[in-house]
Amino acid sequence: MEKKNIKLLVCNQEIAVSIDVEQESDFRKAAKTVNDEFAKYKAAYSSVEDEKIMAFLLLHLAIKANSQPQSE
Repeated sequence: MEKKNIKLLVCNQEIAVSIDVEQESDFRKAAKTVNDEFAKYKAAYSSVEDEKIMAFLLLHLAIKANSQPQSE
């Protein structure tokens, strides 16, 4: 598989990742999902530090992922 280096802005942090070319749209979609949810939390809790908002967001996304049926 062909690899590609991309940069993503996630929760106001630029990250560089090396991915399979076929995964680029998945990574970009995931980054958009995280950023959209981060913006909602930031708007609701504007006085809270970004690190705490990220912790809330991670917990929210983990709960959402765990509540979905596992494919085998």
